[in-house]
Amino acid sequence: MWGPVSESAPKFPIHNGSNPHGSVMAFKIQPDGDSYKPSLQPAWISADFNLPDPVVIANGVVFALSTGENAQQTGSTDEKRMQSARPAVLYALDARSGKVLYQSGSAITSWVHFSGLAVSMFLMARFMPWTTIRKFTVLV
Repeated sequence: MWGPVSESAPKFPIHNGSNPHGSVMAFKIQPDGDSYKPSLQPAWISADFNLPDPVVIANGVVFALSTGENAQQTGSTDEKRMQSARPAVLYALDARSGKVLYQSGSAITSWVHFSGLAVSMFLMARFMPWTTIRKFTVLV
C-alpha cells in the first residue's frame, strides 16, 4: 500500500513498525462468523516501505521491494522528483509474522520504476526496464 494506513482501515494484530510511506499488508482467508462465506481478516502489517511494488511469495517467505520512488506527479519536475527519491530495498519477510528475514541494505543504489519481482526455483530476480537485470540467489 502506498502512503500511511487510513484511520478507518481494519486493525492488524501484528505491527512491525511505523509505515508513513507505505506498507505490505497480509490477510488470512477465514469463514465469516454468520454466513460462513470466505472473508479477509487482517494478519500483519510491515514496517515502512517507500512505495512498495507487488510482492511474490515462495515457501513461506514474502519477497517485497521498497521502490524508493517519489510518487509526486504534479507541480514537480523530474529533477525535483529525483532529489527526493531514495534507493530501493529488497526485503524477505516471514509470511506468518511479517518480520524481516533479509534486507538488501545499500546493495541497490537507485530507486526503481515499473519494476517487478519474480521467483523461479532457486532464483529471485528484480526486473527493471532500461537498466541491468539484478539477480539475487535466495534458497527458499
